[in-house]
Amino acid sequence: MKMPISKKNWYPRKRPTLQIRILRAIGLEGQLSKRMAEVRTRSDYSDVSDAIDKLLRRKRIKISSAGIAGRRDKRYYGLTGKGLEAFVDETTSPEEFWKAIIWYCRISEKELSINEFEKYYDYFESKYLGHSGIHNYFFQSLFFNKLINNWFEENCTSNINEVSLSQKILECIAMNRAIPLQELVKKIGASEESIKEVLNRYTMKLGYPAAYHVTNEKMRGEYPATYEHNSSKYLDFISHILIISKTTNQDTRYELSLFGIMLTIAIIRYHHIGIDSSLLHNPNSHIASLGLFYEDITLKEYYERIVSNYQRDKLPLIFGKWEILKKELGLMFLYDNFDFLFYEKAFSVNMDTTIWLGGNKEFYDNIQRLAYKVAELLNVIYVEGRDILEGCQINKYMQNRKFGLKILPVYKKLNEIEVILNCANSISFPNDEQKEVKTQSKKRKSGDRNTYRDEITTIEKVFSDELTFLFYLNLNNIAFIPSRYYLLKKSPPSIETIEEMVTRNLDVANDLSRQGSPKKRLISILQKDSDIREKFTKWMQGSMNYQEETSKLMHEHFDEISIKR
Repeated sequence: MKMPISKKNWYPRKRPTLQIRILRAIGLEGQLSKRMAEVRTRSDYSDVSDAIDKLLRRKRIKISSAGIAGRRDKRYYGLTGKGLEAFVDETTSPEEFWKAIIWYCRISEKELSINEFEKYYDYFESKYLGHSGIHNYFFQSLFFNKLINNWFEENCTSNINEVSLSQKILECIAMNRAIPLQELVKKIGASEESIKEVLNRYTMKLGYPAAYHVTNEKMRGEYPATYEHNSSKYLDFISHILIISKTTNQDTRYELSLFGIMLTIAIIRYHHIGIDSSLLHNPNSHIASLGLFYEDITLKEYYERIVSNYQRDKLPLIFGKWEILKKELGLMFLYDNFDFLFYEKAFSVNMDTTIWLGGNKEFYDNIQRLAYKVAELLNVIYVEGRDILEGCQINKYMQNRKFGLKILPVYKKLNEIEVILNCANSISFPNDEQKEVKTQSKKRKSGDRNTYRDEITTIEKVFSDELTFLFYLNLNNIAFIPSRYYLLKKSPPSIETIEEMVTRNLDVANDLSRQGSPKKRLISILQKDSDIREKFTKWMQGSMNYQEETSKLMHEHFDEISIKR
């Protein structure tokens, strides 16, 4: 059983039933007088008065200054922050939660901070979903793999070492964050018109149709609504957010999104290690490397520059922990550990291999299945929240600009959930099993309160969480496979390749003897960094909880059909 948000019960001994009923009534209606509470709870006035006085002493309610038009009661009571905590402890209903949090925002004398709102919302969500934070895993990596393939086909010619203008721009922005157009022109040496053309192709602008959004219509007032699934449109959308433009009064500057950063790192790996054979059109071709615009920069220098430019807001538990990772993983393991994202064999060696053989397939699969289970429940939270918010918008009592500012955290959270659900709508399982999460979305208009910049931030957060989990999960093994192994085809490798592998394996052997297996290094990281430990162990626990719940259901089904003699 989960502990309440305040870590302990707000009442000392016996459960105060009447106080809880009054607290819930105040939460759902915003504020009540003692006479109103008497009617709502159908209790004796003296008992209600005594219960309200106790709630006041316990600081679960406060005297409200708002009042109610048309009533003559002298004193009204609303929830305090502690009262809202107690309310959340007492409910698992999305409808009741949204009513209470919106009323709390409306009655509060000052605007509710985003952090305070998140505290109440996160706790309610974890109670309702049964798992905290897992809904962020909608496996953007599946789309990223398709993104690499599409980009490769568009930008790489038969001359594999010829660097396209698109690649030059990606590399230049990776090395020079927040770079203006004129600097790009100067550093790359191409015409302004040609660079603008590429930027337009990979940069999202306000007003671009976010094609991945699901636009449904409510039918006969019931759910589910009609649904149209098109993952190719979502892939097109993320292809347009490789580069992000930020315009100020002075100029427009360009930086990479997380998708753009990881694509650039893939390009770097393909240069230094070799191209994934799955990307080569000729299956019999030898291992080929991709040319670089900054070809004189070492692998280490390239990584260091990217991390330095983007560590403050991209992959905080990886880029932001770069120094400890360098120390614990060593440069060899550190650079190889993203290869699961760029090479098919690197992924299958670990994520598609059962734990009985030293892999992490069960952990990976459980998180993936859990994400879709949670998405269905998250949709209920979203639909109920939208309905409650729309009801407030037509309520004359709440129609004013000040109220709109007060419930801004509610708007932002609902928009964030909508983006997450639309991500889930676009994902296919590896076995092509389609999972539809039906959302009740409203059609967008350019300039609506939900800007595309907010959506990009949400999508990047989803991708960041997934990459972080997979990065550390990839270390959860006792073996190490050299990167060149991922490039081998069925045909025998060349003598040169064999010599390279022998040399590298010697380096690997020496490194392993000094610092131990990947799993030992992971354990060391978790012991030394509480941020990484807290996040990663929570994700792993979520996977195991799902497995435990699944096993329990399987036993229940088996018990029902088992024949007892």
